[in-house]
Amino acid sequence: MKLEKKTGRTKVYREKAADLLNPASLETESLLKLMGLPGLSDYLHFHTSRVVGGEEMARSALVDEWRTANDHYHDLEASELGEAESIESFDLLKSLKAQAIALEENRFFQESFGELPHAIKMVELRKLMVSQHSVGTLFAGSIADRLGKAPTDKDLFAFCLPTGKSSAPLTMQRLSESRYVFTSRSTDFRDHPLTVAHAGDLGFIDSFGPVANALVIPLGYGSNFLSGIESEKRIVLQNGYHRAFALMSLGITHAPMVIQHVSRTDELDLAASSEVSDNAIFYFRAKRPPLLKDFLNAKLAKRIDIHALETRVEIEVKVRNSTGPVAKTL
Repeated sequence: MKLEKKTGRTKVYREKAADLLNPASLETESLLKLMGLPGLSDYLHFHTSRVVGGEEMARSALVDEWRTANDHYHDLEASELGEAESIESFDLLKSLKAQAIALEENRFFQESFGELPHAIKMVELRKLMVSQHSVGTLFAGSIADRLGKAPTDKDLFAFCLPTGKSSAPLTMQRLSESRYVFTSRSTDFRDHPLTVAHAGDLGFIDSFGPVANALVIPLGYGSNFLSGIESEKRIVLQNGYHRAFALMSLGITHAPMVIQHVSRTDELDLAASSEVSDNAIFYFRAKRPPLLKDFLNAKLAKRIDIHALETRVEIEVKVRNSTGPVAKTL
């Protein structure tokens, strides 16, 4: 089966998505939020804590819209029974094999996918199960613009499975002599394990004398691969929600993804988010679970503005020097 036949543009999705990819301000972010999913109390709390003006929204109206969407999901259990299991996946084109081999040799890839069986395949986007129930339309819109409407097969592969550095902006502020805070708008920003660097690695340090060692506190991001977890003939999207939504919005029907295969519930703890592993029965047994295409269904998703988030990592350094007798060994 040729890629060209599977990545043809779908006009209806491009038209529907055109009104969804609008910019937001720096203080707020526009989201598409799925309604009607298990967890009504979580849905209400999300509005009061995250949504702009959510405190003034009538709880009865929120309950009504949630109930209406929940009823629609119930209808889909009959009309789209087996939809999640019918998701298509097939092997990469031969022209992409070299890129796939290089990807699997990448150390970030090996760190991320070394524990469970995996494969790199072309996967149907619309029928991916989703456990993240919102997508940022501003971010998705910028991604879609960056990719363009007619990417080559190789460009699409690099877009979905990049090995380069993150382009997310990062700021640093010194709070005091020993405290620093690093900030990013990316929710993927985090600290990495500490490491000790030795003299040969420290030529960039300009100090008053020879430097022997340094304690390095790496800050950065996780691996940025479009990936999913397969079980019971279903695939749940694990990483890359905004890219997957952007591609679907452009009318691209299939994309290269890393698919990890899980055959036991315990294996979910190694690969899946806590939302999926804690609710495995819902995602892999429900008659009609939430799918990526639901974000383009006005009966299931609504557009809202939320207060924008940022991720901060604060570091406090304490150093003590002392001189005394050599410690005795036992």
